[in-house]
Amino acid sequence: MFKLIKDTIYFEEEILKTFPVLADKKNRNTLLYVIFAVYYGSPFAGLPEKERWQMSKRKVFGKKEIETDTLPGLKEIRYAIESIQFDIDRETLRIYIEKIGELNLKLQKESDEKNIANIDNAIERLSKRSKQMTENLRRKDEAVIIKGGGVLTYLENWQNNMVKKKEAEKRQQETTGIVML
Repeated sequence: MFKLIKDTIYFEEEILKTFPVLADKKNRNTLLYVIFAVYYGSPFAGLPEKERWQMSKRKVFGKKEIETDTLPGLKEIRYAIESIQFDIDRETLRIYIEKIGELNLKLQKESDEKNIANIDNAIERLSKRSKQMTENLRRKDEAVIIKGGGVLTYLENWQNNMVKKKEAEKRQQETTGIVML
């Protein structure tokens, strides 16, 4: 759907037709900022969310003090990029990785043996599941092929991602009563 190669973004034409905000030249820095922070293929993808946004800000704007909340088209661009690439498995993996980090911090502060064992077991289970999911995602990335040997177009892939995102939001809302924004 899009590629990030050395700070240059290459979009498929149909994506730009669907999300014209991505083609607007005045939004270039905002677009780079969002892509470095949320894109699964970003060099900062392995970092926790808060750090990804900080590193992205530093990469795009350097040492300039800038209020990122006021960037032109920020909400629309973030929505577009997250919609284009949404994958429930990657989002689950990202959450697992964040939880492992949180548990590691909790483990450092813990002194009770029983709590240490519980935290260690949780980290081990999440790590094992993360490793399995990473391997599954690697295989999935090799090719998106449909029955009959055809390959999904970028727009079809985006539509499938949107359906999956809506389903995930609905499940989240049903189980927790919290609406995802």
